[in-house]
Amino acid sequence: MAILSNVLVNVKIDFIEITGTDLEIQLIAISKSNVEQEGQVTVPARKLLDICKLLPETASIRVQLTRDKLNLSSGRSRFKLSTINAKEYPDFSTGDYLYELSFNSKKFRTLLKKTSYCMANQDVRYFLNGLLLQVSGSNITGVASDGHRLALYREILESPISEDIQIILPRKGVLELARILEILDENINLRISSNTVEVLCGNILFSSKLIDGKFPDFKNVFDQNISRSFLFSTKEIKATLARISVLSNEILRSITLNFSNNILKISSNNTEHEEGYEEIDIDYEGDNFEVAFNSGYLLDAINNVDSDNVSLMFTEKTNICLIEDQVDKNLTFVVMPMRL
Repeated sequence: MAILSNVLVNVKIDFIEITGTDLEIQLIAISKSNVEQEGQVTVPARKLLDICKLLPETASIRVQLTRDKLNLSSGRSRFKLSTINAKEYPDFSTGDYLYELSFNSKKFRTLLKKTSYCMANQDVRYFLNGLLLQVSGSNITGVASDGHRLALYREILESPISEDIQIILPRKGVLELARILEILDENINLRISSNTVEVLCGNILFSSKLIDGKFPDFKNVFDQNISRSFLFSTKEIKATLARISVLSNEILRSITLNFSNNILKISSNNTEHEEGYEEIDIDYEGDNFEVAFNSGYLLDAINNVDSDNVSLMFTEKTNICLIEDQVDKNLTFVVMPMRL
């Protein structure tokens, strides 16, 4: 649809409203303006953006529609853009709202940032190509997983709700919303219908279709017994993993962790018969055990830990690794082991 390359410019008394959509997500931005006559039209989004970006920051822009052309003027600059009738612009249907809640934008941005990197990308299990948002009472939880790892972040709502909500935001919607929240510092309102979610923040209204599916039950991972727990300096373990991963297999990126008497041995090798090896002193006197992980998955999780120390815990039978921030207890990562 050629018109999806355009934005809808809707001129009202005292303000101008610009809408962009690809039918999966939609963004509406509103700005005050001096309006001589109301009307609406669609114009090429990229060209309009490039012209506005290349004009001086303090420049004023005059916009005038003449037949099928949109005339832009600023100082001595003049531009004519082609248009498509606004009546052809597709409607982004949201349906009736079932729930509405407010949330701090910084906290919501943190929730997205700490979990979204674990989302799958074009997985046949379509429900993994997004982020689970779960609300119960005064608790809101974000969960993302690609089947090999999982990130979970919990926050508290200022105003509890009476019903439990569970929705899956699509990958594109999550990434775009995170970008928007980077430049906004206001409370947001979430309005949820059966198939869409709307996020209102200041003069920005973001809408996204929801993924119709059931997110896998992840709670059983946290119900398993923890048999071993280790506390590391975040900086030290991050640097060690980064060094050893240099010589790991380029595709599998596997590294081996061997826990023995007060020593952790981390090693890697690749198809060119190159090897990496390093030791870290630990407080451990149990039985020796060895487990392998994708180094990228471990590093991604630890890179999202903001405190000086990080905890690595291993389940009793499966050696699944749970990674926790020692300061922010709302944050937990899960990394599945690889077969040795």
